[in-house]
Amino acid sequence: MYIELRDHINSTTNKGNSALGFICRNITTNSTEIKSTVYKQIVRPVLEYASCSTDSLVKTLEDEIEAVQRRAARVIYNIKRSDYKTSTTNLLSGLQLLTNSQRGIATHASNYLASITPMWKADTIRN
Repeated sequence: MYIELRDHINSTTNKGNSALGFICRNITTNSTEIKSTVYKQIVRPVLEYASCSTDSLVKTLEDEIEAVQRRAARVIYNIKRSDYKTSTTNLLSGLQLLTNSQRGIATHASNYLASITPMWKADTIRN
């Protein structure tokens, strides 16, 4: 099962990196708001697809997914890869992007509340 999961994560992170490359090549604006919106619409759904299968599994697989999001934060802020002084954690906080594990916890909590409370809207917790 671990090997199949690793293949799934590798495939998904490759798709995420490919989509991020598409953004780098085609979104020429310097607006962080526009790039952030495009990231949330194109790349993040791909990563979320993989994150549901890593809920309680190996940290290294989760880190591979998070690496794509950290790379995206650098793209959104137009920071070169060679600039290692910039903290990607601070960049993600500035963009108000949750890690995939945080989003998974929020989604699970939202789904649980939706199942026990008929009027609960599932989108109230999600970022």
